[in-house]
Amino acid sequence: MSDRFKFRAWNNELESYGYFNLGGRPKWDSVTKGNKTYHYSSLDCADTVEQCTGLKDKNGTLIFEGDICISGDKCRTSEIVFEEGSFRHKLKGGAHTSNISKMWVDVFDIEITGNIHDTEGVSKP
Repeated sequence: MSDRFKFRAWNNELESYGYFNLGGRPKWDSVTKGNKTYHYSSLDCADTVEQCTGLKDKNGTLIFEGDICISGDKCRTSEIVFEEGSFRHKLKGGAHTSNISKMWVDVFDIEITGNIHDTEGVSKP
C-alpha cells in the first residue's frame, strides 16, 4: 500500500492532473495554451484534489477517488468516491455499495475507463 498516500490535483484551466505525495506539491508540466505558457506547481492551482485508494485495476493502473470504473462483464459502471471514512464505489444511478477492496477489484475484474473530469465516451454513474 505504498501508493495509498499519493494524490492528484485537477486544474480546470489546464484540463489535466498534477500528481504528488503526502507533504508534497502537485507538479504539472509547463503547458502552452494559445500563446500563453502556464507553470503550475502549487495546490493553489488545484480545483479538485483526489486521493489514491492504494489499489490497482486489472491493468495495474492506480485507482483514485474520482475514477470511473467498469466491471469485466461491462454490466456495472461505478464512480470511486470517499464517503463515511472509506473509499466506496457509487453505481450508475447513484446507489452506494460496500467499500472497495482488492477482492472487489479481482472478483469484478475492474478496469478504469476515465474520471469525473474527462469522461468523453464514458458512461458516468
